[in-house]
Amino acid sequence: MEETLMNMCDLLMANFETLCRNYKLEETMNIAGAMILTNEHETADIERMKTCYNIIKRSEGIFSVYRNYMRIPVMTKMSMSDNPENYFENLKAIKDELDRERFLKSEYSVIAAMVLLEEAKYDEIGDYIEKTKAIYNKMKEEHSVLTSANDTVFAALLAISDIDVDNLLLEMEESYRLIKGKI
Repeated sequence: MEETLMNMCDLLMANFETLCRNYKLEETMNIAGAMILTNEHETADIERMKTCYNIIKRSEGIFSVYRNYMRIPVMTKMSMSDNPENYFENLKAIKDELDRERFLKSEYSVIAAMVLLEEAKYDEIGDYIEKTKAIYNKMKEEHSVLTSANDTVFAALLAISDIDVDNLLLEMEESYRLIKGKI
């Protein structure tokens, strides 16, 4: 067990160092990219990541969220895919659908789209988007001051569970009350 943990730590550091050598100004996202790779027991393939970035550049404008803050995580996930172009097209389609559902257009909708793409069956994505929307809207309705764009990711994570929306919200409320009483 200890050796496995050390191997994972070594892989995480190797991936982080590789990403930092190639993407010097993006330390926070390099950490995210290294974690994504390490979670899948992968080593950073910079040439493949550059190819993936070229796919993004051909498709997206200079101010696109895919070319800015979320570039490293998206390139990382694409580089691990058997078909990076298909992965990116599916990711964009899910993000666009989330954005159509009145979520705030931000990096959070990219992360939520990545969650849904990775965890949901693609033919059921529409149902998961609807569930994500329902969870987010109810969170916003109940706690408008506490709910913001970053909760899109939380709603997507909850949506991929087998628990129905009403029971999820009841569990969240109970957890909130317990935590609030301890703070």
